[in-house]
Amino acid sequence: MKRKLILFLLSFGAVGMASTLQERLVWLLEKPLLGLVKFESPNPPTLSTVKLGKLLFYEARLSKDGTISCASCHESKFAFSSQTALSQGIGGQLGKRKAPVIINRAFHANQFWDGRAESLEAQVTGPLTNPLEMGSTVEAAVAFLEGNSGYRALFSAAFGTDQITIERVSRSVADFEKTLLSGNSKWDLNQNDPASHPLTVREARGFEIFNDRECHICHQPPAFTDDLFHNSGVAFKNGVFVDEGRFGYTKTLGSEKAEELGAFKTPTLRNVNRHGPFMHDGSLKTLEEVVEFYNQGGVENPHLDPDITSLGLSDQDKQDLISFLGTLDGEGFDDVPPLPGDFPR
Repeated sequence: MKRKLILFLLSFGAVGMASTLQERLVWLLEKPLLGLVKFESPNPPTLSTVKLGKLLFYEARLSKDGTISCASCHESKFAFSSQTALSQGIGGQLGKRKAPVIINRAFHANQFWDGRAESLEAQVTGPLTNPLEMGSTVEAAVAFLEGNSGYRALFSAAFGTDQITIERVSRSVADFEKTLLSGNSKWDLNQNDPASHPLTVREARGFEIFNDRECHICHQPPAFTDDLFHNSGVAFKNGVFVDEGRFGYTKTLGSEKAEELGAFKTPTLRNVNRHGPFMHDGSLKTLEEVVEFYNQGGVENPHLDPDITSLGLSDQDKQDLISFLGTLDGEGFDDVPPLPGDFPR
């Protein structure tokens, strides 16, 4: 087996991660979630900003027609992703990509599949103003909140004054999203204490395959993503790129590179059992299809990532690899949506 993967000792204990807002905030700020990764921010979240951000995350009245919230496409039970191939916005309109999973995004930059937002704060206004998603405007969202005495009180508690700006809205939503954590999985516990938390034979063999076939190059433990962009050929159909991916964004900056054409951000594999359907367009319905896609070496195209090659997996190899992926099912992000009466009036 190739020993290119460094195993990180994680700081999780055997006690499960907490899922209340206050307890999740403690995990984020005081306990290293992913081993060597520690959350750092010049403006760390507070319980007041997180509580406000949660309401805003679930607030459908921020959309143009009052029907779509952030949570409409990022559902707790799907690890804050969606079970649909494409996001659905106001009026039943379909977006162009699947809603990306947002667990553990506090530890990463490059939000969205193409990385066009460099922070969670910068990401917030994208769905809000996208005509295919929430279809609103910054001005309309701020005006709604200013006209709501309950929200003004919450902004005052969070920021010291009841002034409502899009910057404060963005920070609050981002602060809530930063508490959407996933850890304490069977894999984490095994890395920390193998004797007390052994993997099964199939899970252990799947982890060996994961390393031996170099899946870890893009899905780097312990985050199980490199947060970079790779072309696997998913967007290459009938000889053309139906979605330019990262290239489509960087060319607006005048800094595009040929290898970015059809490249998308590596999603985390944590809680991957809840992410389906998979890929940026939701075109692969099951993990079995995903494993076979990579077993075949993706889709040949002019800019296929050189690290994506045929894997030569047997049927047993595929089953064992999927068994290993199941050990990445963690906890700490489950969330109870607000009841209708919880929203400020």
